[in-house]
Amino acid sequence: NLSFLDMDAIEELFDEVEEQWAQKIKGLFIEQLGLSEEVYQKYQALRDEYDIAKLEAFEAYHERMIEQHGPNYPYQPTLQVEEFDNTALPEFYKRLEAQIGLDALRQYIRLKDDFNEELRRNQPPGPAQILIDF
Repeated sequence: NLSFLDMDAIEELFDEVEEQWAQKIKGLFIEQLGLSEEVYQKYQALRDEYDIAKLEAFEAYHERMIEQHGPNYPYQPTLQVEEFDNTALPEFYKRLEAQIGLDALRQYIRLKDDFNEELRRNQPPGPAQILIDF
């Protein structure tokens, strides 16, 4: 169980990672790719939509597991996340590609992968590790 102090530290780390990611993605979109502030804002809106979809998918998964296995089912977060990522993430990538083009999407994915690799190296392993999905 995580204590309130642990939760505060995780929330602080999450905010820090989100701020770093916002700076990285804004640098890529505006400075490197020459896209407009409007395109960056559309990405942020798409990202918000992704977060909502992920939460809704988690809730639906949770309800489905309770129906199938009862309230004390063994939760396996990696399976639930993989299920969501395999279905939703490609759709969000397509929508982003429609906004920025295929070459820019590839650069975005490379930046995200590099950013996550750096996060993995600098965070302790475990369930509280924070990575960028989209």
